[in-house]
Amino acid sequence: MKTKKKRCYNTLTEKLDTMETKISKISESLDDLKKTISIPTRDEAPEEEEVCPDEIEADAAVFEVIRDICLDSLFDVESKGEA
Repeated sequence: MKTKKKRCYNTLTEKLDTMETKISKISESLDDLKKTISIPTRDEAPEEEEVCPDEIEADAAVFEVIRDICLDSLFDVESKGEA
């Protein structure tokens, strides 16, 4: 009876060792994949895009033009009634 239990335990420990080895290999593969893909995690800040000074000036110019158009349209509105 004891030999059957020993065999059973030995078989179980061998299977557990095999599973542990496979899990370790999978974990290493996942780490390699993460390094290859380099997806930012929650703790890592995403890389900021480099902004060209010309792009900033162009955005400012567009903003001024839109502001002027909006102001002109406000002044072009005719008053209704006595105000």
